[in-house]
Amino acid sequence: LAMCKRLGLNPQQWVQVTVEDGPALSTPTMRVGDLFALEIDLATQQEDGNLPLLKRLVELARFSDDESEESKAELARLEMTTERIMDAGDLAKLKAEKAKEEEERKDKLSGGLDQVDEAVKGIAEAVKHSSWRAAARRPSSSSVMSIDAENSAKDNIVDAPSEALVREEGKKKAIATITEHYVTVPDLLEQFPVTASKLSLADCIETLPRLKPRHYSIASSSEMYPRKLQLSVGKLTITHKSTGNSRKGVCSHFLARTTTDVGGLAETTDPACGTVFCAKATNFVRLGLSRSTFRLPQDYKAPVIMIGPGTGIAPMLGFLQAREKAKADGAELGPCMVFFGCRAENDFLHSKRMRNWADTGVITDLQLAFSRLPDRPKEYVQHVVARRRDAVWEILSDPSCHYYICGDSQMAEDVFDELKATAKQAGGLDHLGGVEFFRKMKKERRFQSDTWGVKKAENLKKMAEKKYNQGEEWLKNFEEEKKEGIGQ
Repeated sequence: LAMCKRLGLNPQQWVQVTVEDGPALSTPTMRVGDLFALEIDLATQQEDGNLPLLKRLVELARFSDDESEESKAELARLEMTTERIMDAGDLAKLKAEKAKEEEERKDKLSGGLDQVDEAVKGIAEAVKHSSWRAAARRPSSSSVMSIDAENSAKDNIVDAPSEALVREEGKKKAIATITEHYVTVPDLLEQFPVTASKLSLADCIETLPRLKPRHYSIASSSEMYPRKLQLSVGKLTITHKSTGNSRKGVCSHFLARTTTDVGGLAETTDPACGTVFCAKATNFVRLGLSRSTFRLPQDYKAPVIMIGPGTGIAPMLGFLQAREKAKADGAELGPCMVFFGCRAENDFLHSKRMRNWADTGVITDLQLAFSRLPDRPKEYVQHVVARRRDAVWEILSDPSCHYYICGDSQMAEDVFDELKATAKQAGGLDHLGGVEFFRKMKKERRFQSDTWGVKKAENLKKMAEKKYNQGEEWLKNFEEEKKEGIGQ
């Protein structure tokens, strides 16, 4: 609605859209409000600061008939912002152009070697005369000018890295200014009201990125709910420290807005569930289903280990519902160890149902990790795995055991480190034996993960450093085991 208001469009108006260059819309005919809500990403972009949109605004401002001071001021601000991002964003293009110029200079020099030889002879002869200095100031030989150009090019090559760093730093600052001060496109357009009023719907479709699908694990079992689908979604909100502005997750907040007016909380008829988030839709939601190998073994007697902190518990809920249904139908269940982590008891998702499963044998061992309890140290799922090594290995070492983990990729790495330590300390495996053990599980599809990556640059740096240290440790263990083998 904010975008329609900014452009002066009626959100209820039906339009027919044909995209000539780029991916087609899901349907060519829709309401303007649905177009912005379901097709266009209206969050300011951290990759390019919405550079295509800014370029279009510059074009509109330059060719506008509006000669007012406000219009001129907007053009100046638009040009300054756009040029800052373009200078850095077009580094690859600038480098390619410089490389092409260098190749042309080299071709020119290699094609004129005879002229260079003659020029060198002329220089040697000129040194003998007092007129040399003047000649050196105004050389008439094109070959001498080429030599000067080559030297200048070498100077530019030396300075290129520092120039690239300056440009890249300038780009980051310019984009950060946009994304932190204007978290949505309507916020950004509000800063250029005169120019933004000239934007058309076609301009928006052409310059704004398409809304990408968000992938969520299904949190229900088709065996228990064949005609229903449940999700467990966390509402994402990021607050910028420098401005205090909040950036809300596009899809999570959209789903929250499409649920019941009471905030999505409702009492269920199942006494094991209690009060849960009720996804009773009040608006249209477009979705698609994709197949996954993340599934329970066909034999319910096979032991399983599930690790899913926070909303990572989502696919495990479907697994546990399937075990509950199988148990009700008379099937024999194998051991099931579940690790769940959150900040405190009030963040324990589906706590009543999870504890009910633990009481009825659907879960045979429920382990909880709370990271924000008062007067207690932070504890995460990997710490609980380390504390319960013997019990974990008793299940994990079973040749039919299936292991599942869902959540943040860094968490999954930390848990895997503890599993490797468990194989060594509780299982008595050496380093190579542990590597082969988990490789066999993965090959047999008994070791499955559903994780999402860490985006922050500082976290990526820490992950890279950790990988390097792990490599050093692996090499050290390998050398020690090799020496022991030779000694025996």
